[in-house]
Amino acid sequence: MYKLEHISKRYGSLTVLDDFTLSIPKDRITVLIGPSGCGKTTLLNILAGLIQPDQGLVTRDRVSYLFQEPRLLPWLNVRDNVGLPLRDVLEKERVEEEVRRYLSKVGMEDYADFYPGQLSGGLKQRAAMARAFAFPAPLLLMDEPFKSLDLKIRYRLMEDFVRIWISEPRTVVAVTHDLHEAVYLGDRVILLDEKPARIKRCYTIDIPREGRHGSEAVQRLERELLELMLI
Repeated sequence: MYKLEHISKRYGSLTVLDDFTLSIPKDRITVLIGPSGCGKTTLLNILAGLIQPDQGLVTRDRVSYLFQEPRLLPWLNVRDNVGLPLRDVLEKERVEEEVRRYLSKVGMEDYADFYPGQLSGGLKQRAAMARAFAFPAPLLLMDEPFKSLDLKIRYRLMEDFVRIWISEPRTVVAVTHDLHEAVYLGDRVILLDEKPARIKRCYTIDIPREGRHGSEAVQRLERELLELMLI
């Protein structure tokens, strides 16, 4: 289990986190939702080690990160973009093997030699998802990676993400503003209050994922979350 214990973080006079504690269960998907600016991305970046808290203890491991933007290097093709972060942790033969395997998992085998400028937004994010899963990290962080995609592509990518995750579980912490995405992806959904972030409500979701799209129970939970967010 990963932990954030008594974390505080300030930016000048602005306190984003103050004595914040969160336990993150292993091999489950924890989704953080809440108002803009309440500290969700700051929490992810502290977990990633990209920023340090002013106070508190972080229990973390090697991290893979799936960002809002695909962040593909334009001068590298898809194969090399996916393989780039693997070069320091795997032997060359394993890198090539893992790249092929994860491009296949996201349905991009035929795009291995394409460059980012030749890809649609959905395909770019598929490549980024392949890279995130290919990197051998037990902790995967996601900062609204499906936000900028149209509805149909977003749902397909969410379903593909869950399919890959079910076959190869790892601990995931995700941030989103989309209530359906939160409830569809999450084993646990944590609603945060205004900054400094506080846990307003925590839900454990035991509805089978194959039945979550259109489920009455999911719709009720989405309505409850929306009402709580508007209070």
